[in-house]
Amino acid sequence: MGRAVFTPSRPDRVHDPAVKRVQVLRTILGLVAISWMLLSYGSASDADAVVDDRFAQIRTTLIVLAVTYGTVPFGVRVAFVLGAPLSVTGVAMWELRWLRTRRGISVRGALLR
Repeated sequence: MGRAVFTPSRPDRVHDPAVKRVQVLRTILGLVAISWMLLSYGSASDADAVVDDRFAQIRTTLIVLAVTYGTVPFGVRVAFVLGAPLSVTGVAMWELRWLRTRRGISVRGALLR
């Protein structure tokens, strides 16, 4: 690999390839999601068009939720609402566990406390 742009501020910092791969994968997935959203929504000619589009999306979402409220299982609704925050939290917890078990670095130790 090339030379790092930012060197670690402390000598005990660890460069773990597994954590690096997960971070790169998460970044790539985020860029793909943003690109997909931009391509699917297209570009608006002005700010008023953007606001109108967003209100139309909100209205459509509320109508779909109201119509399907009784038919969509509760677990599916929970998955839609909590999916992204839980996945980000899961990856962060995995990274913290990996550092603690494989490298012996705790959050407290990383914060020099």
